[in-house]
Amino acid sequence: MAQERGSQIGKSIPVARIGLQPTQELERNLLAGPYHPALRQLIDAAIFFDMAASLLQNSKNDGQALFLCHPKEISNLRGQKNENILRLKNHFKLSEIFIDGRQELPKGYLGLQTQGGGVSVLRTSLIP
Repeated sequence: MAQERGSQIGKSIPVARIGLQPTQELERNLLAGPYHPALRQLIDAAIFFDMAASLLQNSKNDGQALFLCHPKEISNLRGQKNENILRLKNHFKLSEIFIDGRQELPKGYLGLQTQGGGVSVLRTSLIP
């Protein structure tokens, strides 16, 4: 039995929901604790920031970057209120960041094209 459990280490488990369902009753009766109506989006945006920063650290840039991702992941890459874009620009001294949403790319994929070449990362590769 222990051997069966050990073989599950490193396997991916799909997560359907993170956080609490936002309702009027919850908002009226919430006493304390962490709560945000867009908690999952905040987490996904943080993961995409880490992915983008990793790609930028490992590539040469000329002050511009072109990221490639699935169209449904663009908001995760941008972050709430474009926070990820602003942070990446400041940290890596970028003047422009472009995002190209491509339907043929799988969800969880992030690519970076610069004059120095292209690199990519899959979200699943972040799991140890």
